[in-house]
Amino acid sequence: MQTKNEIVEIIKQVAKKSGKDWLTFNEFIKESGISRKIFFKLFEKWNDAIRQAGLKPLDERGRPNFKKGYLKEELINKAKEIKEKLKIDYISQIDFTKESGISERPIYRLFGKWENFAKEAGFKLYPMHKTKIPDENFYQEYFRVEKILGKLPNYQPLQPLRDIPTFLLMPQKKLLNR
Repeated sequence: MQTKNEIVEIIKQVAKKSGKDWLTFNEFIKESGISRKIFFKLFEKWNDAIRQAGLKPLDERGRPNFKKGYLKEELINKAKEIKEKLKIDYISQIDFTKESGISERPIYRLFGKWENFAKEAGFKLYPMHKTKIPDENFYQEYFRVEKILGKLPNYQPLQPLRDIPTFLLMPQKKLLNR
């Protein structure tokens, strides 16, 4: 059976291997092979072991207990790290939050909108980012798709059609009238 110190060292190794300064209990159990029973014979709480290993403790939801609030510089530096890591010039808000683990809230709080953040962080906006579609064109397209589907479309039926050029979906009669 392992000692407390041995388990603390294993926690450090698993965290180092994962490249994080925090670790969930389930990740530890999965990677270390140590049983829950053995762990809880030596430690009362997971965060006790985490603190002894010098890692960030987890909050009540099992997430890293990050400090509240980000600074503009921290968000910009994180964006630059992602840009270098992925070797990209364009990034979407969804991609940024997925890669960084940071929600969109601090971006909107500090920068007002995504476009301001992306520009300050050195990203280009996608060419079609928030392209304005005139209402008349939007409704024409919506009702055109309704005729194809035979019902009012919602998000899911529209997904397969999104990459198909509009002219390919038009009835042949309209193509000939061009």
